[in-house]
Amino acid sequence: NGVTITDLDTGKINIIDTPGIMEFIWSPDGTQLAYSVASCGEQFVQSSSVYIWDASTNQIQILITMDDGTLLRPVSWSDNSTLRIEGEKFNSINGRTRLTIYIYDITQDNLAFTGTATRSP
Repeated sequence: NGVTITDLDTGKINIIDTPGIMEFIWSPDGTQLAYSVASCGEQFVQSSSVYIWDASTNQIQILITMDDGTLLRPVSWSDNSTLRIEGEKFNSINGRTRLTIYIYDITQDNLAFTGTATRSP
């Protein structure tokens, strides 16, 4: 039903009241929380999005949304403003998964890179 975040210094509680949160990762400086949300049908992902919650402003920003069956996951931060996101899409015809890498620049509010990766066998 979401995520509850408690500031241990002040005791302030923030709630991200969003159902379907899958994975999350803090920025290196601990001020931003990247998280993914997915809506799934019986067999496949219907839509998936990645958001950023800013602890200093308590604001939520949507970074990317996919409605094509791709499951998005924030996986790492290069620095406090650059987030690596992986998108995984299952192909029901050949049974393979396609992996796409997205590099998102938070300060510029845009995708800096998109590329397809091949997983090791």
